[in-house]
Amino acid sequence: MSEKIVEPKPSTTVLWIDFLRGIAALGVVFHHLLSTTWSGFFLATRSSNVIDQLCAYLSLPSYYGGSTVILFFIISGFCIHYPYAGKQHLKKWDLRTYSLRRFLRIYPPYFACTIAALSIVALTGSSNCRFDPAQLAETIFMVQNYHLGNIEADPVLWSLPVEAEFYIMYPLLLTCWSNYGSKKTTLAVAVISLAATISGIAGWAYASLNFAQYWLIWFSGALLAERIRNKSDLALRNIHVVLMVAAGLTAALLHLRFAAGEIWSCGLFYFLVVCLGIKSPKITKWLQSGSARPFLSLGKISFSLYLIHYPVLFACGTGFCFLSGAKPTNYLLCCLFSIPVCIGAAALFYSLVEKPAHSLARKIAGTKFDPSTPIT
Repeated sequence: MSEKIVEPKPSTTVLWIDFLRGIAALGVVFHHLLSTTWSGFFLATRSSNVIDQLCAYLSLPSYYGGSTVILFFIISGFCIHYPYAGKQHLKKWDLRTYSLRRFLRIYPPYFACTIAALSIVALTGSSNCRFDPAQLAETIFMVQNYHLGNIEADPVLWSLPVEAEFYIMYPLLLTCWSNYGSKKTTLAVAVISLAATISGIAGWAYASLNFAQYWLIWFSGALLAERIRNKSDLALRNIHVVLMVAAGLTAALLHLRFAAGEIWSCGLFYFLVVCLGIKSPKITKWLQSGSARPFLSLGKISFSLYLIHYPVLFACGTGFCFLSGAKPTNYLLCCLFSIPVCIGAAALFYSLVEKPAHSLARKIAGTKFDPSTPIT
């Protein structure tokens, strides 16, 4: 009689990370909906329709949705380091496997999305997005942050070169961690991030357009993964109070448009959010219930949703203008139509591009999917 094989189940930490991925992607989608599909707060609040005026106030939280990119960076640091975390870092380390998986994880979807975004803009016949061959070339080679900037067809692509730079720096980071310990490594990363932030404030833009300014935020996720793998206490006291203070500070700085302050305060806020879910028994119980499944499913396609949502929203806005002559003033109507369309497009993109890229990465690298660890 053959022995029944029991597949490992996702831990509650992995479920929480998947949930946050979905929320982060949705935050960015709602943020970009404001400028692509909706007429805007000013026109909506001056509409003759009272319902449109009232619905406009539902959009206010969406203005902060763009900050969830910082949450993605923390999750990335957590997920990249999690398989290698523990007291014996280099035992499981293989540069070839790591490099292949990182490249196939990020670049095929990135390239496919770049082409898809340009195609959608071309098909809609819009003149609002300028096409620059040099800018496209820089985007394809992931160096657009240093010169011409991102293609207008999909401005969210700026974060992918930053993510790639995190991946490139990780082997060095892991080596320093193993040889010098977490405290010295943390100090070095903090100094580099602080120097990049100060340089950006001083007007030296190139110092703040790469990974350096965000490195400590990304590294905080890796530190969290290290403590969890070592089964160490997170040692966070009164986390709810600190979280509320961080939320207030973040909202204030976002409102004041102080970019450097936004980045660091958002980093603190979202780091505490990640910790809260890991420590909270109530959240742990909810994640294992059926009501959490839609959010976990959204987390599964979050990368595709993040990549493809902007050109899809752009197409929705163009469609509204073509059919009615203007974008709708009813914010709720925009959400009820555009969000499902974005999720559907992301699910299709995931099936056709991201999932095959994942499978190819595992096949070439000779690794198997382990549901007990976060998707990397």
